[in-house]
Amino acid sequence: MPYSAPDFATAYNGTVESGTVGCATAIIEQIIANRTYHRNSSTIDFNIIANQTSCIRTVGPGGKTSNTFVTSLQYCLNTTSTEPTIYINYSATNITIIRPDYLYMSGDLLFLRECGVAEQIS
Repeated sequence: MPYSAPDFATAYNGTVESGTVGCATAIIEQIIANRTYHRNSSTIDFNIIANQTSCIRTVGPGGKTSNTFVTSLQYCLNTTSTEPTIYINYSATNITIIRPDYLYMSGDLLFLRECGVAEQIS
């Protein structure tokens, strides 16, 4: 199985989902399109935390063999200990933290819709 990097977005309701999933998608698109740090979409896993106990997981989004399924939140979180991870969370506080093994973004709807970090990847 190829090395993969998980991407997490919280989506507790439709409004939150549009900001978090849209930003996550923009980041994934930039990573795939980047000429210097290009990554094949089949090596990226995309997780949407739909509620406090479940996760919608897509392995290889946009790839020819992408696979989407619902699983436990813990199953999705377990991947973070061995792979670089992107977390996108809806919150009243706008913050971006970049570390060698993860990127964490949290913010309100406007902040997430702008998704400024995606532009910086290009």
